[in-house]
Order: sequence, then structure tokens, then C-alpha cells
Amino acid sequence: MTLAGHHPFNQVRVEPTTDPQGVTVIDDIQGIRVSLGTTEPVIPLSGAPTAFCFPVDVAYDIDTESVRIPMPVNVCVRDHVGSVVADVPPNTSKTLGQGQYTVEIGGLGVKTYLAVQSELRIPAATDGGRTISVENTDPVGLGVRSLHNQPATTVTTTDDPTDVMRALSCFGASLKTTSCERSFPSMRGHPPQIKHGDCFDAPATLERTPAETDIQIEVPSTFEYIYPVASLAYYLNAAVVPGDSPRLLVDGTAHPIEHEDGYDAAVFRLLEHLFTLDCLTRTEGFYPVQLAGREQIEESAGLDFAALYDQSLGEQVNTYLTVPFETVASIVPRWPLTTTIAPTAAHLGVLSYVAADLSSIRTPETERSVTTRAGSQYAASINEFLRGTSTTAPSFRGQSSATADQQIQQRGPSDDSTDGAGRVR
Repeated sequence: MTLAGHHPFNQVRVEPTTDPQGVTVIDDIQGIRVSLGTTEPVIPLSGAPTAFCFPVDVAYDIDTESVRIPMPVNVCVRDHVGSVVADVPPNTSKTLGQGQYTVEIGGLGVKTYLAVQSELRIPAATDGGRTISVENTDPVGLGVRSLHNQPATTVTTTDDPTDVMRALSCFGASLKTTSCERSFPSMRGHPPQIKHGDCFDAPATLERTPAETDIQIEVPSTFEYIYPVASLAYYLNAAVVPGDSPRLLVDGTAHPIEHEDGYDAAVFRLLEHLFTLDCLTRTEGFYPVQLAGREQIEESAGLDFAALYDQSLGEQVNTYLTVPFETVASIVPRWPLTTTIAPTAAHLGVLSYVAADLSSIRTPETERSVTTRAGSQYAASINEFLRGTSTTAPSFRGQSSATADQQIQQRGPSDDSTDGAGRVR
């Protein structure tokens, strides 16, 4: 076992501290530092990310019998298959018998989990903090995931369209998972920032090539065709490559990108289509709520969501696209953000920011770059759902997921949670 080191991309780490005794969780992306107390001095050692129900950027093992959180936080406990066994608000206590648990510590500004295999005691909060105690001789797993709503790294590109395609192919590296739970904002992360340079340059772990991903987006080598696919490439973890006509290639199956209202509309409709069906498929995961939208699609399209949930991303996309968009259209959420970008190299820098919000992107040649909102009555919802202040959305912390159905059925904002997650592939 070796000392855990600094993560080269996510810039998230855990370091030992002596005052107070314990560890400090550090997220350089978001500028967050949180101290966690322990019963004895500890040295964080590299651990197994697979010990947790949810994706983590870094994982550690610490030898301690308790973890002290310096604030009265909510705690959610799941069993080895991810089912919630206890949701423990600050003013309540809970004792759980011997078992394998993932414990999420809420309210820290960075996703923080404990993985324990023991009896678990969670007293009510006291003295402005909260303690989680274990009866276990094995190390406690500590997993951390950045909420990552700003770029963690930079990709440099020339103005050559082929290099710009390579830059967009790096966006998917920020996804925390490629399962359908990436429809939750906290499971995506922010795409890398794009900067101009004399040559293409990107960290080796970022770029997606056709050999490294099952999904490619083929478009002609002009900015008018490249810019509109930024959000789609990000969401699908896809490689963007030159082609004679726009099409989506998934596990060797070609899907033309075309629409009677034009190319931009075709790209956006494809994103709406896939995102909406992901929202339904994820109900097979850690939030098995009953959605009227799901029942409607099951009846009209005959989709088996239980089978879909266990499929790979490519298999899911191909299955989704057997369903006509018209079948899905009535439950597609109202998209809160549309961005119009003049298709010139001067506007390369905005692409990662609009893609982060899964914006619809248009490139009329006569327009200057401007961002428009889809109706003033949705402005507050945009900020809530895309930036993590919503109080009505499902979350890891045990909130009801019933409102997700309301958002879909009432054509609400596109992202119906900032904290949800599910099974990791």
C-alpha cells in the first residue's frame, strides 16, 4: 500500500493534519478545503474507488474509529447494493448493525463518502459538528468527488477546424460516469477550457479518438458544423471527426443528423431525445421512482428500461434512437439555455462553458455571439437547476425524487437535479 498522491486532472486530494487532528479534503478546482477529525493521527493511503456506490475522483484508506465533521450535516447511508437504509438529519441519531455501507456526508461543498464494513453509529449533531463512529479493525474508505462546475484544465488548439474537433473530443473526459446518471449535473463535471495556440496540446488522458470511444460525431470541417455539436459531444463522451455529412456513429451504426428545420435544430433534437430517455432509464438505479413519462414511453415504444439500465452507453443510444422523436417529444423538458455563436475562431473560448450547461447552440453567420434565455420566467430555474441551489430536485441526501416527474411532465428545466447519481459503469 502506498501513499495516495495528487490527482493530475481533478486536482482533488486528502492530506493529513495535526491541528486539528485528522485529514483535510482539498478541492483545488472549486477552491474548497474541509477538515475532518479522527480519533488518532492518520496517514491517508491510496484506496479503491470501487469501494463506493458512486464515482469518486480519488479514494483513500484511513485507520480510525470515527470521523468528526465540523458542522451539523445530513448523513445518508446506503447498503452494498446502493439502497438507502438510513437518512439521518442533524437532529437525529441512528445505529446500524454489521454491514457494508456507503456513507455520504452532505453539505461540505465537495462530494464526500465513507466506505465501511462494520457496525455504524451516527449520533445527533453536538457542539456544531457531527461524529460518525465505526466498530471495525479495517481501514475506513474515504472517497471524494469534486462538484467541478468550472474548468479543471485547459486544451490548446489552433484555428484549424480539425484541431478544434480534437479539442471538442476532450470534453467527455470531464464526465464522472458514462451511465445514464450523467443526466445529473453533479455527475458530469465541467469540460476543459479551450485556448488558442500555435499547436494542439492537451493532457494525454483527455482526448477521445475513434479507437477509444464507441461514439463518433462526423461533421464537415467548418465551424458552422463543428460548434453546434459541442454539447452533444460532451454529453456522449464522443470523438468529433471530419465527415462528408453530419451523422452520429454508434458502435458502427450510422444515424444521420438531419431535420427539416436545419442542422442546428437536428443536433439539438438529438440531445433532447437522448437526455430525456436517460432521465427515464436512471429510475432503474438508486432512485426507483414512478414517472408518468416512463410509463408513457413504455406503453408507446415498448422499451425495457430494466434491460436498458444495464447496457453500455453505445447500446443505450442505439436503442433510444429506435424510438421516433415524436414519441418522446411530449415529455422533453423545456431547455433553459440557447447560445448563438458566430462561427469564427474568435469564439472558441465559450464552447466549454455553453457545453457545460448542455446549451442548444446555433451558428447563424449574420449573428454576433450572444447568449439568450428561453423565457424570462425560467431564469430563476436555470440558476437553481444548473448551478446547484434547487430545493425541489432529487439528491443523494434522500430528498424525494417525485418532482423529477413534474419537471419532465410540465416541461421544466433540463437538469432536474444537482446531486443525484446512480450505478457506475
